Amino acid sequence: QALKKIATMNRQEFLRCVAEEINHALENGIATRLLVLLPQKLRDTAVSRKTCDFDIEFLDEGLQRCEALVLKCPCSICEKTVPGDTLCMPECSVSKRKLLMSVLARTALEFDPTRYSHGDITRLVVARHSEACRSRLERRSFARAVIQRAKRDMHVAASRKRTQRIEALRDAMGAGAFSEMVHRQLWTRRTRGSPSGCGQDWAQTLQWWHSDEAMMYWNPPPQPCPSHVSDVLQGRGLNRCLEGLSGCFPVVEKSWEVPKSMVPYLALRITDWLQERQEDHFPGLRSRCCMSGRVNFNREDGERVPSVHISCKQHMGDDLVLLDAASLENLMPGDVVTPLGLLKVNGRVVATIAWEDVALALPRPHDKFDVYLRGHRPQTSRLAVGWDLTNTLEEAELHIVWFCLWGRSWELRVKLVAAESGETLEELWQRFSNDLEAHYAPMYQHFLVRRRLYADLEERTLAALHSLMRRTCSLVQPMVK
Repeated sequence: QALKKIATMNRQEFLRCVAEEINHALENGIATRLLVLLPQKLRDTAVSRKTCDFDIEFLDEGLQRCEALVLKCPCSICEKTVPGDTLCMPECSVSKRKLLMSVLARTALEFDPTRYSHGDITRLVVARHSEACRSRLERRSFARAVIQRAKRDMHVAASRKRTQRIEALRDAMGAGAFSEMVHRQLWTRRTRGSPSGCGQDWAQTLQWWHSDEAMMYWNPPPQPCPSHVSDVLQGRGLNRCLEGLSGCFPVVEKSWEVPKSMVPYLALRITDWLQERQEDHFPGLRSRCCMSGRVNFNREDGERVPSVHISCKQHMGDDLVLLDAASLENLMPGDVVTPLGLLKVNGRVVATIAWEDVALALPRPHDKFDVYLRGHRPQTSRLAVGWDLTNTLEEAELHIVWFCLWGRSWELRVKLVAAESGETLEELWQRFSNDLEAHYAPMYQHFLVRRRLYADLEERTLAALHSLMRRTCSLVQPMVK
């Protein structure tokens, strides 16, 4: 009986302290979490009046509801057992409000009036509720990640089936006939609708055409900053790059075995490393670089090398984005790509191969009125087109040539071959960059020596010419007189 009486007294004291803290928070314009003990109508009234002058029995009833709550949920989110093929978020009965009610019930049970100071209840409830919400967020994030993987796998499977149908049709028709068919279908897609015969559809399209969503289709796709998509590689091959040069060509060949998933990223880092040396460190030392890469993928399973155009977000030339090419072009396993540049866009490595005039395609079902909305030739932008080599590049060979003075050049050939390796990308690049620097440093010192000798020779030649001119003038002047 004594313990029960003490618990009742502590409970009443807890409710009185809660009422004081609610009033203090409302006076300062703060909607404290302790208001959950009140019914919704009384809660709104307290917030509007900035005071809580209700009978303490309302708080007692709210606390009883909190104590009666059983916070148990057998869902797969709480148990972290979401099946791998789940495509939508499972239902979960645990909400933030129920977590707050559970925290209040536990705080009231542990309340000790002798250790209380003003504001302790609010601080303790906020801390415990925040921790419970973080735990709930982690469980839901885990479930969301599983669902996203399942959706991605579903889209990948659907994309591969579509690719299988396209490639089968390409093989049956031949590449030339297939390309002509795609071109005809694209034109038919833009002209298959007529305003006179599709009254309701045309009205809906006109309404969409003048909405904010359609504004991006009024203009051509934005062009990225030229420095981000410039052609930094020699796409015509190394031998033609070296035509007309004389002198010796010390050749250093290096072959590195790396995991297949890292081949495109390491090739990109090598080209970036060379570009950084060329532009920022030693611009006087000219260089040329060309690259050839061999792709390999399982064409029978629907894998492909996507053809993409490189654009950017509106008014943000530095933020690159990829646009799917409508040509449905594809490479064959074993094909060799000789890019004009390597770019990293949203984690993907793209090898640019050409430049094309590109217009955005209207989304369905409005695309059938495209000709009536934008004319036979919509506005285009000159964009780089390339291949997405992120998952298909199996082997890459880079030829780098530094041009010293007097026709002498230094050549470095780097070959990246797919193989099994336990090293990470950063560990591999640290080792490779040290190797590249070890080759680059003495070559640049040799270039500096040759440049000094060239400067001395040029200075002596100019001095000799000046001396010859003075002597010639001294001989000619008496004859003129």
